[in-house]
Amino acid sequence: DEALTKTGLGMPVVAASPFGQTAQRTVMMWHRGFGDGVWLMRWYVPADDTGSWGLLRLGANIQVRLRTAANGNVVASAAAPTDGNWHYYAGTFDGSVARLYIDGALAATSSAVTGSLLTASRIDGFEHTSNNAWSDDVRIYDEALDQATINTLKDVPVADAPTDITGTAAGSGGGVGAATGTRERVAT
Repeated sequence: DEALTKTGLGMPVVAASPFGQTAQRTVMMWHRGFGDGVWLMRWYVPADDTGSWGLLRLGANIQVRLRTAANGNVVASAAAPTDGNWHYYAGTFDGSVARLYIDGALAATSSAVTGSLLTASRIDGFEHTSNNAWSDDVRIYDEALDQATINTLKDVPVADAPTDITGTAAGSGGGVGAATGTRERVAT
């Protein structure tokens, strides 16, 4: 029964460089609550006043949104649950496409992305103005996790001490290669 929630104005902010800005990446979390036009978590680019990538609630949808100089905004978008319960959102980017997972199921895939994502100067979250939204077990990886690994991790609470998790990261493009290994999970 412990989760992050907003208790006032503003947003929690941490420096982004180089955290979570590799060619491949994943962000995932349990989330409960509503809002519209709000980032659950984003890598922010102040010069453009936008997120270079992250999880966004927009209208009735939840999105993985990313931005490149060549493409502008690219999204993987699906209907957001409206039951008020906890749901697990994961966004991945494999260097070519973004994928959105809701409760461990693939919900959407973006169109192809050209070029690198914009470089962010900070990571922020809880952009929403509601104090009735919560996030828990937030994880950030510098690889695009596959669906099986996302499903495994969604049921493992973030521990107080680092833990090794074995899993597989799928290759980019048309399934070019796969890597199996161990990644360290650190409490947030």
